[in-house]
Amino acid sequence: MKRIALLLLILMLACSCPALTIDFGEPAPAPPAAVAPQPASEAAPPVVAPEAVITGEGAVIARGHLQALTEIGPRWAGTPEDAEAQQYIANAFNAAGYAAEIQPFTAFDEWEEEYVDSANVVAVKPGQSSGVIVVGAHYDSSDEGRGTDDNASGVAVLLAAAELVREADTPYTIVFVAFGGEEAGFLGSTVFVEQMDASEQANVVVMVNIDCVSIGDITYVYSEEGPDAAPRDWMLAWANANGY
Repeated sequence: MKRIALLLLILMLACSCPALTIDFGEPAPAPPAAVAPQPASEAAPPVVAPEAVITGEGAVIARGHLQALTEIGPRWAGTPEDAEAQQYIANAFNAAGYAAEIQPFTAFDEWEEEYVDSANVVAVKPGQSSGVIVVGAHYDSSDEGRGTDDNASGVAVLLAAAELVREADTPYTIVFVAFGGEEAGFLGSTVFVEQMDASEQANVVVMVNIDCVSIGDITYVYSEEGPDAAPRDWMLAWANANGY
Protein backbone atom coordinates (compact mmCIF):
# COMPACT_ATOMS: atom_id res chain seq x y z
CA MET A 1 0.00 0.00 0.00
CA LYS A 2 2.96 2.37 0.47
CA ARG A 3 3.70 2.13 -3.24
CA ILE A 4 0.05 2.78 -4.14
CA ALA A 5 -0.05 5.81 -1.83
CA LEU A 6 3.21 7.22 -3.20
CA LEU A 7 2.08 6.87 -6.82
CA LEU A 8 -1.23 8.49 -5.94
CA LEU A 9 0.46 11.46 -4.32
CA ILE A 10 2.96 11.87 -7.17
CA LEU A 11 0.14 11.72 -9.70
CA MET A 12 -1.96 14.31 -7.88
CA LEU A 13 0.99 16.68 -7.63
CA ALA A 14 1.83 16.10 -11.27
CA CYS A 15 -1.69 17.15 -12.17
CA SER A 16 -1.81 20.26 -10.01
CA CYS A 17 1.73 21.54 -9.47
CA PRO A 18 2.90 24.49 -11.61
CA ALA A 19 6.19 22.66 -12.11
CA LEU A 20 4.53 20.57 -14.79
CA THR A 21 3.69 23.61 -16.87
CA ILE A 22 7.28 23.64 -18.09
CA ASP A 23 8.06 23.25 -21.76
CA PHE A 24 9.09 19.60 -22.09
CA GLY A 25 11.63 20.65 -24.67
CA GLU A 26 13.72 22.31 -21.94
CA PRO A 27 16.37 20.36 -20.00
CA ALA A 28 14.97 18.14 -17.26
CA PRO A 29 14.92 19.54 -13.71
CA ALA A 30 18.15 18.99 -11.83
CA PRO A 31 17.98 16.22 -9.23
CA PRO A 32 18.32 17.13 -5.53
CA ALA A 33 21.85 17.61 -4.26
CA ALA A 34 23.59 14.42 -3.24
CA VAL A 35 23.63 13.64 0.47
CA ALA A 36 27.06 12.97 1.96
CA PRO A 37 27.48 9.31 3.01
CA GLN A 38 27.16 8.51 6.70
CA PRO A 39 30.32 7.51 8.57
CA ALA A 40 30.78 3.76 8.80
CA SER A 41 30.29 3.85 12.56
CA GLU A 42 27.02 5.75 12.36
CA ALA A 43 23.90 4.07 10.99
CA ALA A 44 21.95 6.07 8.41
CA PRO A 45 18.59 7.30 9.75
CA PRO A 46 15.58 5.39 8.41
CA VAL A 47 13.48 7.03 5.71
CA VAL A 48 9.95 7.42 7.02
CA ALA A 49 7.17 8.51 4.67
CA PRO A 50 4.69 11.11 5.98
CA GLU A 51 1.94 9.44 7.98
CA ALA A 52 -0.76 11.16 5.88
CA VAL A 53 0.52 9.41 2.76
CA ILE A 54 0.25 5.93 4.29
CA THR A 55 -3.08 6.22 6.09
CA GLY A 56 -4.71 9.08 4.21
CA GLU A 57 -7.89 9.19 2.21
CA GLY A 58 -6.24 8.20 -1.05
CA ALA A 59 -4.85 4.95 0.34
CA VAL A 60 -8.24 4.01 1.80
CA ILE A 61 -10.04 4.67 -1.49
CA ALA A 62 -7.44 2.77 -3.52
CA ARG A 63 -7.52 -0.27 -1.24
CA GLY A 64 -11.31 -0.49 -1.53
CA HIS A 65 -11.14 -0.56 -5.33
CA LEU A 66 -8.26 -3.05 -5.21
CA GLN A 67 -10.32 -5.45 -3.13
CA ALA A 68 -13.46 -5.04 -5.25
CA LEU A 69 -11.69 -5.73 -8.54
CA THR A 70 -9.84 -8.69 -7.04
CA GLU A 71 -13.14 -10.19 -5.93
CA ILE A 72 -14.39 -10.14 -9.53
CA GLY A 73 -11.61 -12.61 -10.31
CA PRO A 74 -9.67 -13.18 -13.56
CA ARG A 75 -10.70 -10.56 -16.13
CA TRP A 76 -9.58 -11.86 -19.52
CA ALA A 77 -10.83 -9.72 -22.42
CA GLY A 78 -14.25 -10.74 -23.67
CA THR A 79 -15.32 -12.69 -20.57
CA PRO A 80 -18.26 -11.90 -18.27
CA GLU A 81 -15.76 -10.85 -15.60
CA ASP A 82 -14.24 -8.38 -18.06
CA ALA A 83 -17.69 -6.83 -18.59
CA GLU A 84 -18.32 -6.78 -14.82
CA ALA A 85 -15.08 -4.89 -14.26
CA GLN A 86 -16.02 -2.36 -16.95
CA GLN A 87 -19.29 -1.62 -15.18
CA TYR A 88 -17.63 -1.42 -11.77
CA ILE A 89 -15.15 1.16 -13.04
CA ALA A 90 -17.86 3.19 -14.77
CA ASN A 91 -19.92 3.19 -11.56
CA ALA A 92 -16.89 4.30 -9.56
CA PHE A 93 -16.23 7.22 -11.93
CA ASN A 94 -19.89 8.23 -11.78
CA ALA A 95 -19.94 8.05 -7.99
CA ALA A 96 -16.91 10.36 -7.93
CA GLY A 97 -18.82 12.97 -9.94
CA TYR A 98 -17.77 12.16 -13.49
CA ALA A 99 -19.85 11.20 -16.52
CA ALA A 100 -18.17 7.90 -17.36
CA GLU A 101 -18.17 6.69 -20.94
CA ILE A 102 -17.83 3.02 -21.84
CA GLN A 103 -16.21 2.82 -25.29
CA PRO A 104 -16.78 -0.70 -26.70
CA PHE A 105 -14.48 -2.21 -29.28
CA THR A 106 -13.89 -5.49 -31.10
CA ALA A 107 -10.26 -6.46 -31.67
CA PHE A 108 -8.14 -9.49 -32.46
CA ASP A 109 -6.87 -11.42 -29.43
CA GLU A 110 -3.29 -12.39 -30.26
CA TRP A 111 -3.21 -15.20 -27.68
CA GLU A 112 -6.52 -16.88 -28.42
CA GLU A 113 -6.31 -15.98 -32.14
CA GLU A 114 -9.88 -14.78 -32.28
CA TYR A 115 -11.80 -11.53 -32.12
CA VAL A 116 -13.04 -10.43 -28.70
CA ASP A 117 -15.44 -7.74 -27.49
CA SER A 118 -14.18 -5.48 -24.73
CA ALA A 119 -14.22 -1.76 -23.88
CA ASN A 120 -12.29 1.20 -22.52
CA VAL A 121 -13.84 3.20 -19.69
CA VAL A 122 -13.14 6.94 -19.83
CA ALA A 123 -13.73 9.91 -17.52
CA VAL A 124 -12.66 13.49 -18.29
CA LYS A 125 -11.75 16.19 -15.77
CA PRO A 126 -11.68 19.58 -17.55
CA GLY A 127 -8.64 21.74 -16.90
CA GLN A 128 -7.54 25.32 -17.45
CA SER A 129 -6.06 24.74 -20.91
CA SER A 130 -6.43 22.57 -23.99
CA GLY A 131 -3.40 20.54 -22.96
CA VAL A 132 -4.24 16.99 -21.86
CA ILE A 133 -2.70 14.56 -19.41
CA VAL A 134 -3.83 11.00 -20.11
CA VAL A 135 -3.78 8.78 -17.04
CA GLY A 136 -4.30 5.12 -17.89
CA ALA A 137 -4.35 1.66 -16.36
CA HIS A 138 -5.54 -1.64 -17.82
CA TYR A 139 -8.28 -3.39 -15.85
CA ASP A 140 -8.11 -6.79 -17.55
CA SER A 141 -5.91 -9.58 -16.23
CA SER A 142 -4.51 -12.89 -17.33
CA ASP A 143 -6.72 -15.93 -16.87
CA GLU A 144 -4.38 -17.26 -14.18
CA GLY A 145 -4.83 -15.77 -10.73
CA ARG A 146 -7.15 -12.94 -9.75
CA GLY A 147 -5.24 -10.01 -11.23
CA THR A 148 -4.72 -8.15 -7.97
CA ASP A 149 -1.34 -6.61 -8.75
CA ASP A 150 -1.64 -6.88 -12.54
CA ASN A 151 -3.56 -4.73 -12.73
CA ALA A 152 -6.33 -4.10 -10.22
CA SER A 153 -3.69 -2.12 -8.34
CA GLY A 154 -3.16 0.34 -11.19
CA VAL A 155 -6.90 0.85 -11.69
CA ALA A 156 -7.34 1.34 -7.93
CA VAL A 157 -4.81 4.19 -7.95
CA LEU A 158 -6.38 5.67 -11.09
CA LEU A 159 -9.86 5.68 -9.52
CA ALA A 160 -8.59 7.12 -6.24
CA ALA A 161 -6.69 9.90 -8.02
CA ALA A 162 -9.74 10.72 -10.14
CA GLU A 163 -11.89 11.06 -7.04
CA LEU A 164 -9.42 13.22 -5.14
CA VAL A 165 -8.77 15.72 -7.95
CA ARG A 166 -12.40 16.00 -9.07
CA GLU A 167 -12.89 19.49 -7.60
CA ALA A 168 -9.30 20.69 -7.93
CA ASP A 169 -8.19 23.34 -10.41
CA THR A 170 -5.69 21.69 -12.73
CA PRO A 171 -3.60 23.38 -15.44
CA TYR A 172 -4.40 20.58 -17.87
CA THR A 173 -7.46 18.55 -18.73
CA ILE A 174 -7.05 15.04 -17.33
CA VAL A 175 -8.39 12.06 -19.27
CA PHE A 176 -8.65 9.02 -17.02
CA VAL A 177 -8.94 5.81 -19.03
CA ALA A 178 -9.18 2.19 -17.91
CA PHE A 179 -8.03 0.10 -20.85
CA GLY A 180 -9.46 -3.27 -21.84
CA GLY A 181 -7.55 -6.11 -23.46
CA GLU A 182 -3.99 -5.21 -22.50
CA GLU A 183 -3.00 -8.80 -21.81
CA ALA A 184 -4.41 -9.85 -25.21
CA GLY A 185 -2.09 -7.50 -27.08
CA PHE A 186 -2.61 -3.86 -25.95
CA LEU A 187 -6.02 -3.90 -27.61
CA GLY A 188 -7.75 -1.10 -25.72
CA SER A 189 -4.85 1.34 -25.73
CA THR A 190 -4.33 0.79 -29.46
CA VAL A 191 -7.98 1.49 -30.16
CA PHE A 192 -7.89 4.57 -27.90
CA VAL A 193 -5.00 6.14 -29.83
CA GLU A 194 -6.40 5.18 -33.24
CA GLN A 195 -9.71 6.94 -32.58
CA MET A 196 -7.95 10.23 -31.76
CA ASP A 197 -7.53 12.72 -34.57
CA ALA A 198 -4.27 14.62 -35.18
CA SER A 199 -5.29 17.67 -33.12
CA GLU A 200 -6.32 15.52 -30.16
CA GLN A 201 -3.01 13.69 -30.24
CA ALA A 202 -1.12 16.99 -30.47
CA ASN A 203 -2.84 18.25 -27.31
CA VAL A 204 -1.51 15.38 -25.19
CA VAL A 205 1.20 16.76 -22.91
CA VAL A 206 2.11 13.50 -21.22
CA MET A 207 0.68 10.03 -20.63
CA VAL A 208 0.99 8.39 -17.20
CA ASN A 209 0.52 4.61 -17.29
CA ILE A 210 -0.03 2.89 -13.93
CA ASP A 211 0.73 -0.82 -13.85
CA CYS A 212 1.56 -3.37 -11.12
CA VAL A 213 1.98 -1.01 -8.15
CA SER A 214 0.81 -3.02 -5.14
CA ILE A 215 3.84 -5.20 -4.35
CA GLY A 216 7.47 -4.61 -3.41
CA ASP A 217 9.23 -1.79 -1.60
CA ILE A 218 10.47 0.18 -4.62
CA THR A 219 8.41 2.38 -6.92
CA TYR A 220 9.69 2.38 -10.50
CA VAL A 221 9.12 5.31 -12.86
CA TYR A 222 9.97 4.68 -16.51
CA SER A 223 9.99 6.86 -19.62
CA GLU A 224 11.76 7.48 -22.90
CA GLU A 225 15.04 9.39 -22.67
CA GLY A 226 15.61 12.91 -23.99
CA PRO A 227 13.13 15.81 -23.70
CA ASP A 228 10.24 13.40 -23.08
CA ALA A 229 11.87 12.30 -19.82
CA ALA A 230 11.22 15.66 -18.08
CA PRO A 231 8.01 14.51 -16.29
CA ARG A 232 9.76 11.35 -15.08
CA ASP A 233 12.74 13.31 -13.80
CA TRP A 234 10.44 15.77 -12.03
CA MET A 235 8.64 12.90 -10.27
CA LEU A 236 11.91 11.29 -9.18
CA ALA A 237 13.32 14.61 -7.95
CA TRP A 238 10.12 15.25 -5.99
CA ALA A 239 10.24 11.77 -4.44
CA ASN A 240 13.88 12.13 -3.40
CA ALA A 241 13.26 15.57 -1.92
CA ASN A 242 10.32 14.25 0.12
CA GLY A 243 12.02 11.29 1.73
CA TYR A 244 11.25 8.42 -0.65
